[in-house]
Amino acid sequence: NSTLVTLLLDTNTNIGDGSGSAIAKVLGTSNSTLKDLNMCDCGLGEAAADAFGEAFETNGSLNKLDLTDNTDIKKPKALELKNKYSARAARLRKEMDERGDTTENRWSISLNEGDRHGFTGREAPPKSPPAAGQLEVVELELKRGGNAFGFSFDSKLQITKIEPGSALAIDGRVQLGARLIAVEGATVRSPADLGRHLPKDKDLLIKLKFQAAPTTPAQQQAELVALLTDTRKM
Repeated sequence: NSTLVTLLLDTNTNIGDGSGSAIAKVLGTSNSTLKDLNMCDCGLGEAAADAFGEAFETNGSLNKLDLTDNTDIKKPKALELKNKYSARAARLRKEMDERGDTTENRWSISLNEGDRHGFTGREAPPKSPPAAGQLEVVELELKRGGNAFGFSFDSKLQITKIEPGSALAIDGRVQLGARLIAVEGATVRSPADLGRHLPKDKDLLIKLKFQAAPTTPAQQQAELVALLTDTRKM
């Protein structure tokens, strides 16, 4: 259908990977006009996720995609899909800029536990892996459950416990010993800092930045130097 702009297929669990992949391939055709696609809880798996990833390379119409509650799309594949959608937004934004279109657009994708990611196409590209001796920095968007994020920390904001089933546990990139170093772009060094910068609205997705725990001798030495330097500044 050349005029179809919205397709709501949510909770049709019998769609599955095969039909889901076929729908994704239609998105990749040049005559697709679909802007809003909801395939929440449709029994999709990694094959369908790969098909959507391929469609993102050519599709120009889609503004909103919901793939939540498709539990066979595992976290690493969902993260890959999110990055491909971000790259698609950057491509579309560049095309708009080149033809002089100044309209502000936002492309959104929802994955996993209902987390919705919005892209303007002007986001910075993914960072390169850390050099030897440097500690990996992980940025996440988390929503508080009640008053907590599902992890505990000490006075230095070093993670001492991660609750099973929490968003942090499901993501898997942040492990025990990592430190929370920023909230919504603001540097935090203590629970008091965290309290000052943490948004009060519990329904918001909040951007948190973690620094991985040092594991190699080079990283441990770099971390010690950084801590000593930071202490002297204080």
